[in-house]
Amino acid sequence: MTSLDDLKNKASEVKDDLKLKAKEATLGAEKVADNLKHKAQETLLKGEKALNDLKHGKDEDA
Repeated sequence: MTSLDDLKNKASEVKDDLKLKAKEATLGAEKVADNLKHKAQETLLKGEKALNDLKHGKDEDA
């Protein structure tokens, strides 16, 4: 029965390791998503600024 207990302990250890790896992967994916969201917002803001500059440039020429 000792080998059965050893197998149960090993299975439990592997399960715990897999849970940790899944959490690490989830955090990594969330970090990537947050970075992409930030970059998208930055790009949108730059576009809005450029559009605003063009808009005001045309108003000044008129």
